[in-house]
Order: sequence, then structure tokens, then C-alpha cells
Amino acid sequence: MNSLLLNHEPFIRFGFFFGILILMAVWEILAPRRQLQTSRPTRWFSNLGIVFIDTLALRLLPYYSAINISVLAEKGGWGLLNNVSLVYWLKVAIGVIVLDFAIYLQHAVFHGLPILWRLHMMHHSDLDFDVTTGVRFHPIEILLSMGIKMIVVFLVGISALGVLIFEVLLNATSLFNHGELGINF
Repeated sequence: MNSLLLNHEPFIRFGFFFGILILMAVWEILAPRRQLQTSRPTRWFSNLGIVFIDTLALRLLPYYSAINISVLAEKGGWGLLNNVSLVYWLKVAIGVIVLDFAIYLQHAVFHGLPILWRLHMMHHSDLDFDVTTGVRFHPIEILLSMGIKMIVVFLVGISALGVLIFEVLLNATSLFNHGELGINF
């Protein structure tokens, strides 16, 4: 299963990313919450350009990936979940929950420490607010975040599937939460 994930991980991640991005963008256009103050094409070019730089920064470091660390930890028997007897799906679920909590704590720290806030401020300084705001992060913040995820994955022994599910869910919820969507009940 790990080799299948590793071989298709970029396609799975990018497929979900672009699918959800397009869905949210269409929703924003058809049912906006409010009018944007700045040009959508200009902002999208800028924000998605930052995403491209972030992705390039991560991909240029070939083994700098939480999924790669997951495979190494599993092969070496490292990490808590690789040393306890639980059914696989429960290990995957625990891994997703632990990563979510770790990234929640990371977010709180990035808001609380001035030096990290300077990096995270790039996300909060978007001139308007829409789906692309959810993926607008400083490249150094992205690299630090991946480093934190790698440490958590190694220590906890999170499976490659757990890492992939978490990454897809994190991206999807960030895109949805930042969407400028008119939701009326």
C-alpha cells in the first residue's frame, strides 16, 4: 500500500486540491458572501503563485516529506503506533487526529510568537478574503510546518495513509473555511 501511495501521492493531493479549489471558486462566483474589493484574477495569480513557490520549495527537497518519514518509521519500527497492536484503520484514524492537533498547536504558536507571527502574517495580510487565502502561506512557514509534521509522524508512527488523509483534509478544510461563500439556511 505504501508504494502505491508514494507513486500516486502527488496526483492524489493535487487532484483533491484543484477539485476543491474549482468547486469553491465556482461557489464563490455563484453565491458570494460579499463583493471583493480587489481584482480576483490579480489576487488569484498572486496567491496561487505563492502556492506554486511553496510546492516547489517542498518538492526540491526530495525526502523532506511527512509521507517519506512515515515509510521510514514503519520500516524501522519507530514511533508509538508502529509498536502497538491495533487494527490498521484505528491507527490511521489516531494518526489523522494527532496530526490535526499538532497543526492546531502549531497555528497557535505561530500566532503567539512574534518571530513566527511575521511569517504567518503573510496569510493574514491578503488584501481580500476568498478560497485562495486558505493556501497563502510564506514558504518558510510551509517548510517549518512540514518539519513539525515530520517530527510528529516519526514519534507517533503515523501511517502513510494517515498522513495523506490528513493532508487532503487539511487542504480541503482550509479552502472551504476561507471561501467567500454565501451560505443561507
